[in-house]
Amino acid sequence: MAALCQRGGLLCRGALMTRRLPGVRALAERLVDPTLDWGRLGRELRAFHDAGVVHADLNARNVLLA
Repeated sequence: MAALCQRGGLLCRGALMTRRLPGVRALAERLVDPTLDWGRLGRELRAFHDAGVVHADLNARNVLLA
């Protein structure tokens, strides 16, 4: 919902305010789900890539699926 980053010299201090979304689970929790649509997941991730979205720590725990 909100983020703040304060830079000071060589240091950076940040805060992140988040909100839990009902019915949403991390990809890591759905990896064994036989109904997971791998093709759709790939297309969605590709769309982010094509739009220039860069995530410094993209992993299965921070990809959320509804």
